[in-house]
Amino acid sequence: MDTPGDGSPSGDRVAQIRADIVAARSKIAAELEALRFKTDVPARLGDALANVAIDVTERVMNQVASAQVEPSAEEPEVVQGQEPSPIVNEAVSDDVSVRT
Repeated sequence: MDTPGDGSPSGDRVAQIRADIVAARSKIAAELEALRFKTDVPARLGDALANVAIDVTERVMNQVASAQVEPSAEEPEVVQGQEPSPIVNEAVSDDVSVRT
């Protein structure tokens, strides 16, 4: 009697069928995983929104970083809640002309 894998024609055929079954199972498993991913819309939407949020945050941070300018020595530094020095007030009042 022929046993699988003993080198006889029917044994080779059984081994081939088993290999085909293993390959088919692997292919079906991969296709099911792809379908599961495609149908998981909430997770895909969450991933897409997270990527957009990261992209927007990086753009804003880059714009803020490029917009920050160090104060020059000619311009007085104004601290919030602090009145400008009298020298600055005098200079401003001298430059302002009143039209009547």
